Amino acid sequence: MDTPIGAELVLVSSSGAIMSKTIKQQSYSQQQKGLGFIGLMFFIGLAVSVVFIGFKVTPPLLEQQKVRFSQESVAAQLGASQKSRSELAGNLLKRLMLDDVDELDARNIHITKEGGQWQIRVLYERQIPIFEKFDFVIKYDETVMVPE
Repeated sequence: MDTPIGAELVLVSSSGAIMSKTIKQQSYSQQQKGLGFIGLMFFIGLAVSVVFIGFKVTPPLLEQQKVRFSQESVAAQLGASQKSRSELAGNLLKRLMLDDVDELDARNIHITKEGGQWQIRVLYERQIPIFEKFDFVIKYDETVMVPE
């Protein structure tokens, strides 16, 4: 027997007593308020994982910015277009050392002259261990032209 919500149900017992009750049935959205415990634990675990990975990945990304700034700084120096390859490389390595970039050395710096203009290219790859067999790899390949 389907009874509409809010209807009054009248029951007669075997002794003849009459009982009435108003039927109130709530929908699922009215019964369930908020987030359950399992859902809460899932979101907390997800947030902790994102923060953990962020703490691991942020320093190398900031280091990339330092490398880019160092390249642009060396390229913008007065008279940089008249310097030799070794002078440009030395200036860049000094700048990287001042910016506390330890991951790079002369093997990662490629300075070539194309069309009478120097190109300073820094090429390296950084592998960041996150979990046991899960690594985050950042590849950096940036070329800056030295203006004449």
